[in-house]
Amino acid sequence: MDRLAISVRSRSIYVDYNCKIKPPFDMNHYHLHNDFEFHWLEEGERLFMSKNGSILLKKHTLLIISPHFIHRMKAAPVPEHARYVVNFQPAVLSNELKKLAKPLLSPAFTVLQIPQKRAEEFNQLFMQLLKEYNSPATKDSLLYQQSLLSQLLIESKRALDFTLHMEQQPLPALSEQTRVASQLIQHIEQHYQERLDLNRLASHVHLSPSYVSRLFKHVTGTRLSEYIQKVRIAEACKLLGESNLPVKIVCQRAGFASLEHFHRVFKRIMAVSPIQYRHSYLHKNRQSLGGR
Repeated sequence: MDRLAISVRSRSIYVDYNCKIKPPFDMNHYHLHNDFEFHWLEEGERLFMSKNGSILLKKHTLLIISPHFIHRMKAAPVPEHARYVVNFQPAVLSNELKKLAKPLLSPAFTVLQIPQKRAEEFNQLFMQLLKEYNSPATKDSLLYQQSLLSQLLIESKRALDFTLHMEQQPLPALSEQTRVASQLIQHIEQHYQERLDLNRLASHVHLSPSYVSRLFKHVTGTRLSEYIQKVRIAEACKLLGESNLPVKIVCQRAGFASLEHFHRVFKRIMAVSPIQYRHSYLHKNRQSLGGR
């Protein structure tokens, strides 16, 4: 951690929306802020990094970060994403709401994977907050922002209660979960060219396969097999765009055992075939060079 950025906002509520397509967007430095932050991933994936390790955030993940907690966001293997950020000072909350939301706001950070059937409610709340935030500043507008923020906290608390209720058996402390998930992510990114399966990964962290599978899904919101595929596809995209290697060699270097499986997974994730991706990449690159 060579440099630390500090965000200090004077406004009691701050709302931002960003849709990053290309190139991948990374925070250059770790940072902290003097207020609470709600980070809602509307689309795509992001990597949340802290002293506890890395967590893969998926679509419809709500991340709540407490003041003065050092963290950083990085591009995921598939970098396209869209997100809302809401920062707020504790002073805008009533005492009753602070008490209700204490389980959400007390930890250094909280990660909630919102079910698909409830995700649209969160989308609408964040959208309304952004619209009101960007409207002319009036007393009514600030009151409405506080009202929407209260709704967001209440719905988040309900989502947390539902998550805890659905747990069939206790998991270790969050810091331990993230440590194990971070170990798995690091191992996958370093050894994606090798044979990776649940038993081998579980052996790497000295835990049972069923427990590792459940823990990784709980922390990251994605299955181990799905994450491995996305890391391999990201490497394949790089090789297809930056080299003249035959598709068969790209398949092998990206860690796929068979060409047929590679084509099937690539088409499912990227919506085009490897050859179509290469042609599209080269075409865009030529257009970019021609426009200079």
